[in-house]
Amino acid sequence: MKLPILAPLTAALIALLSSVVAEAAPTYSVTDLGTLGGDYAYAFGISPRGFVTGYSYPAGNSVFHAFISGPKGPMFDLGSLGGTLTNIGTAINASNQVVGYSYLAGNAAYHAFISGTNGGTLIDLGVLHGGTYSYGYGVNARGQVVGFGDTHIVGQSHLVPHAFISAPNSGPLTDLGTLGGTDSRGGPGFSDTGISGSPSGLDRRGDHAKTET
Repeated sequence: MKLPILAPLTAALIALLSSVVAEAAPTYSVTDLGTLGGDYAYAFGISPRGFVTGYSYPAGNSVFHAFISGPKGPMFDLGSLGGTLTNIGTAINASNQVVGYSYLAGNAAYHAFISGTNGGTLIDLGVLHGGTYSYGYGVNARGQVVGFGDTHIVGQSHLVPHAFISAPNSGPLTDLGTLGGTDSRGGPGFSDTGISGSPSGLDRRGDHAKTET
């Protein structure tokens, strides 16, 4: 005699589960941020406030320029460190400071940079000891930058890449070394306390992950 009660209970349970599933389903929208005037733009990083950085062609599609954009655009050209070739924005923090790399005047070398708040003036972060280039790939809330650049190592006949961490909002760059091999590279994984995750050579037998504080 109790069996008929199961039908409405089952129906109610199914309706409840359907409602939970429906509420849990995320919805998304895509916003076209436009370009700097050219045909293409690529996004590399987004801040907690929804600001975006990357690179885009300006009018004429000659070379890529780093940009910063609000959550709904428009894009603003971040300029360069004096060069006229490609410059790239790779990451952005909660203060909307952009990091990346740019050619210098004369276009003979490129250096890592960090911008001022909200995409302000670009600051040249320099290079490691004896090096010629540097790349910025990650930035934390303190304005410290991680990346890699070439450097001179005693006993090596050529420059080798090493991971670095910068001082807050400027250089100099500190060489993070390796795990016993000859090279390492700083990646985008980076905490606000200054801990960086990056691949490192280990006695020339392969790449191993490492962290630096």
